[in-house]
Amino acid sequence: MSDDPTGPIRLSVLIATRQRRDVLAMCLSNYEEQTFRDFEIIVVDNGSTDGTDEMVMRDFPHVRYVHLPENRGPEALNLAAQMAHGEFLWRTDDDAHPGSDDMFARLVEFLDTHPHLAVVAGEIFQATTQSFERIEPAWPNLQLVPAGGVETVGFSGCSVCFRTTAFHEAGGFWNSFYLEEEDLAVRLRLLGHRMWYLPSIYVVHYAQTTPSDMSARWALMTTQILRFQFKYYGMIRAILRSSIVVTSQLLMAVWHRIHPSFVYQTLQHAARICSQAYRSERIIMNGTTRKRVLNHDAILPQTIRYYVKALQRRRGRAVTDTQIHESSKNKEEHHGTH
Repeated sequence: MSDDPTGPIRLSVLIATRQRRDVLAMCLSNYEEQTFRDFEIIVVDNGSTDGTDEMVMRDFPHVRYVHLPENRGPEALNLAAQMAHGEFLWRTDDDAHPGSDDMFARLVEFLDTHPHLAVVAGEIFQATTQSFERIEPAWPNLQLVPAGGVETVGFSGCSVCFRTTAFHEAGGFWNSFYLEEEDLAVRLRLLGHRMWYLPSIYVVHYAQTTPSDMSARWALMTTQILRFQFKYYGMIRAILRSSIVVTSQLLMAVWHRIHPSFVYQTLQHAARICSQAYRSERIIMNGTTRKRVLNHDAILPQTIRYYVKALQRRRGRAVTDTQIHESSKNKEEHHGTH
């Protein structure tokens, strides 16, 4: 990594974390293997109490680390972006790491030779299912994607690189997790920025699901999907689309046995958020512009695809918290012998 943390840097790695000490340690250690060294890592901690701060300061003193007193969601990523010195911002998760040692070298070279692109979206290899997760639905087969990639309209948050100027021009992420990437992608496209899907750039992702937090994740998902409708669509269209969203989310609540009173409270809260989004966040656009910048006008087929993918991930889940803990422990023992 760069020896001068205050001077110009080509690439800044942005990571938000919370209560993920072991998996974060495992992933941070993988960045040390990058052949490209002109980068910095910024970790913003959303209020962890599991010793993440001690681990980072002890084992990764080169990492720029900030501990927030509370969970501020994607605002942590915006803070990291404000701190960044890099010409490019690599936004990833605390449970993901580069898929190859030369990934950053190839990424920076690609951006240098394609100055008209504001965003490069990478591929995701799900370690839990031992498979690649498609972020470009028009190319469901990796072998069919051209070697140089294809233009895209979206990206995944754990494998994407922005030009710093474009990220700040668009205003960064909104203030809550879920659909923050889609929301930012829309604002980037409204500004005329172009995005490119490059599958040779990929991360290894150790996604985990904790049953105890399913209700909270369901509530967040429901609220943010509905918020999106009222931010980017007119009232009538937003209501029609929201009826499909609510129906699908109610089915999910039944599937996961979420308590009816919690469901009711969530929908009440979501209604307030939607009202606020329509009054103060709404972006008015004509039909032509909406068709150009929005990725999912046909919400019913998109909803069906989402549940099919969710079932596939559920059936194929293989990596457990224990395996990740053991991997992190082995890394710590390895560092301790040097």
